[in-house]
Amino acid sequence: MRYFFLFVFCYSIQLLIQAQNIQGEQRKRLEEKNSETDKVLDHSLEDLRLHKVNDQAYQKMPLSWYMQQKNGWEKRVELNKNDEEAWLNYYRSAQYSGAKQQELDEIMKAIQEYIPGTFTAHYLSYIHSNRNLNKGYDLQKAWQLQPHRKELYKELTLFFTWKQEYDNLKKTLKTWKNLKDIPDALFSYGKNLLLTPSPGAILITDGEFDTYPLWILQQIDLVRTDVTVINLSLLHQIDYRRSLFKSAGILCSYQGNNKNEILQAILKENPTQSIYISLTVDADILDGLQNKLQIEGLAYKISLQNENQKDFREKLAANFEKNYNLDGLRKKIQGSETMDREKVVALYQNYVVCGLILYDYYIEKADKAKADKLAEDLKQLAKQAGKESLVNEYIAK
Repeated sequence: MRYFFLFVFCYSIQLLIQAQNIQGEQRKRLEEKNSETDKVLDHSLEDLRLHKVNDQAYQKMPLSWYMQQKNGWEKRVELNKNDEEAWLNYYRSAQYSGAKQQELDEIMKAIQEYIPGTFTAHYLSYIHSNRNLNKGYDLQKAWQLQPHRKELYKELTLFFTWKQEYDNLKKTLKTWKNLKDIPDALFSYGKNLLLTPSPGAILITDGEFDTYPLWILQQIDLVRTDVTVINLSLLHQIDYRRSLFKSAGILCSYQGNNKNEILQAILKENPTQSIYISLTVDADILDGLQNKLQIEGLAYKISLQNENQKDFREKLAANFEKNYNLDGLRKKIQGSETMDREKVVALYQNYVVCGLILYDYYIEKADKAKADKLAEDLKQLAKQAGKESLVNEYIAK
């Protein structure tokens, strides 16, 4: 029964942090409600409150909000066709509200007509191409025009990673850190995640919050440079995948893009390699691996063949007691200008998932003092996500 509660809690967190899946789901919902769209958008410009539309991976907003913003920004560009920021927000809100490709093409055509050569025109030209590396000129031109635009640095990081231009990547990561765009809470979480694997291990990730801060920590702050971070979402670029696997000494004969198949091939063909999987990786990708997963903190360890099976909770306890800096668990979690606090809070609930397992371990060891202190920290952390009742219910069982 206790593991059922853990499953419920973990599942609820997965729903909060699956930013990559939101757009597709919203697009489907929109297509089902096309007949209602005009009613939802029937507002005058004076009645709308326009807001900056950030990257959807970092901003938690409902579909109706993006639809409303689209309507407002469309009217704004009609009033001033030279308003560069209005065009940027109009395109983004259209994209995130589920606009069809033809509509996005028309918006992009208007941008090229009314504000050619601007930051917005070059930046969105690259985004609109579905990040075609051959359109990298536009991304770099946008960078030259407005080098301090924070939204550039995720795109530049991806571009230089896929192009394997590692000197430019390092410069990009350093500037991104200096811009204070990534909240301190993400660096704290990322450092603890990096401290979880054994020396020379592979760490599998799949999101943005569990990857970019880690790369900055490794390349700029030189934290755990022995760990190879592999983001499954980036492996569709075949040249990058081959180069990464070759440099890390990883065998993988599977050439497709199915994340579960990639992961299964890595595990099968590298049976002696120490491999960890971040708790942020979606449960669907881990299908078939449940009996091999040992939670040692913010990452699962894949149990190796013929490995001496110690109680994995000993390593979990060591991480919480000795390796992790847990000051961030006792503070109010903050976001940033472009990264919503709610997204960061959802990420932090992974501490609760592994912390409840550690709580059980302390209870088994009759260490009530440690159990009570940990329970209090977990309750406060879960409270920030509105999940305190689940923690209370688990502990009461």
